[in-house]
Amino acid sequence: DMTTDELADELVGGFHNGGPERLRVVGRLGLPQVVVPGCIDFTVHGPPEAVPEHLRERPLYTHNPVFTLVRTLEPEMVELGHRFAERLNEATGPIKIAYPTRGLSIPSYPPDGVFWDPKADAAFMAALRRDLRPDIPILDYPRHVNDPAFGVEVAELFLDIMNREKEGQN
Repeated sequence: DMTTDELADELVGGFHNGGPERLRVVGRLGLPQVVVPGCIDFTVHGPPEAVPEHLRERPLYTHNPVFTLVRTLEPEMVELGHRFAERLNEATGPIKIAYPTRGLSIPSYPPDGVFWDPKADAAFMAALRRDLRPDIPILDYPRHVNDPAFGVEVAELFLDIMNREKEGQN
């Protein structure tokens, strides 16, 4: 699961609200998972003029003429880290979290991406690490979420989990 912006939309408001079961169902079924907090740093809204007034002072990114992305703020990132952990803690099967330390979304390319906010992202990760079950590993990767090498590394991580599952090692 590479993109989890639905949690941000559930918290702040936005088009992609995945509801209270997002990040829960697969885990409850015991299926192997690799989860990435990709796109957790924004909410999705309509064209710029349709962004709710109370969100217009935040960093905005016009993804296309139909969708505007709005940056989540540090206090929201703390709450999102907590919710992320709370939901993944329900997993009964093998699970790992892959964290791209060099940016979570297209607008967060360092150092000058409009959503690049290492402090807010660190607050998310601190809450996630604090609240996550100790048996669920978090692997940090010094890459951007959209770096093709990160995609390969996540795929290899998932294949490793699947192979261990197949061999009965999990």
